[in-house]
Amino acid sequence: MIWKDKDYIIDSLGNIFMVFGVHHTPSTATSLLKYIPSPDGKWVRRNRTYKRVLEHEADQIPQSINAARNIDPIYVGNLLPFNIEFTFVPVSRMVEYYRPEEKLSEILEAEHLKSVEYAVKEITFSLIDIADIRVEDIGVTGSILLDMFMPFSDIDITIYGISNVSKLINSIEEIYDSNSYISRVNLKDFENSIKRFARKCNIKFSEAKAYIERKKWLANYKDKRLSFMFVRKPNETKKFWNEKKYVSIGPIEITATVMDVSESLFNPSIISISDIVIIDRHYGIDSKEILRILFFETALSGYVYSDEKIRIRGLLQKVERTYDEFYQILIGSKELKHWDTIRLLEEAVKRADIAFFSDSG
Repeated sequence: MIWKDKDYIIDSLGNIFMVFGVHHTPSTATSLLKYIPSPDGKWVRRNRTYKRVLEHEADQIPQSINAARNIDPIYVGNLLPFNIEFTFVPVSRMVEYYRPEEKLSEILEAEHLKSVEYAVKEITFSLIDIADIRVEDIGVTGSILLDMFMPFSDIDITIYGISNVSKLINSIEEIYDSNSYISRVNLKDFENSIKRFARKCNIKFSEAKAYIERKKWLANYKDKRLSFMFVRKPNETKKFWNEKKYVSIGPIEITATVMDVSESLFNPSIISISDIVIIDRHYGIDSKEILRILFFETALSGYVYSDEKIRIRGLLQKVERTYDEFYQILIGSKELKHWDTIRLLEEAVKRADIAFFSDSG
């Protein structure tokens, strides 16, 4: 069985896990505990109330892991190649498994729809007709997938495949223009997210706001938040199979040029870099051997464009592959807490007309 990021799993006790990332085994799905049965929960599924364990993924991963451990220690183990504690759902504990693309297919084929399902259908047709994304590469996840959508819930749309990132980004303005119900978020309504991002990255509110403003695909459907979530197709995860171990070396600060952002909106996010200048902590390595930035924090994705100059603080790691090795900078490690960040150099922040992808990307 193939586990995909943003799929959902329910165990025999009714606990709901979200599949996370690309590092799985045939017998276990790397996941995060997201909802647990609770009499005081706000979500309802099959006459059972649930409360949410996980609100903001990266911030609350330790909380989610501890909650899973309290249910049963079998859910907690060591995640390779990161060598960190994480949550896993064994096949033996899976009672129900939900795939976003299958739920979307049900909605598109149904004769009678709830209002939110009609919204999903309308959004899907915009992606097909305007962004030229195949229906097979679209899904709906989150509370809609689980049939526990509430009036306060978001609409979470999954888009599969690296090539479909550019299709959406390049057509998002046309989608806004052609559908009066789909619009770009008002940054005034995004203020709490901007403040949280600024605190996490130790930057000013104005700088954080400028970064968020670059994410043109942050959207609403009428009065609801519309989230586009990008998921690698199974054949696009193969690059990780030969990565056996990430060996942490220490904190590092560099400047670099962005080479490729085509995988920066996925989980994990990857930004390829070049022209590296090490500012602090050399560790005796050749800067040309640092090939990428890797992170899981979605707030850090999407505001860095191809060919831009950036400043990075993070944890230097050696990536040991089957036949060779290289270096990466991990952002969001437990070791560095909130010291690490990705920042545009000042002149880049002021460029409003630059494209997300370079001409060659």
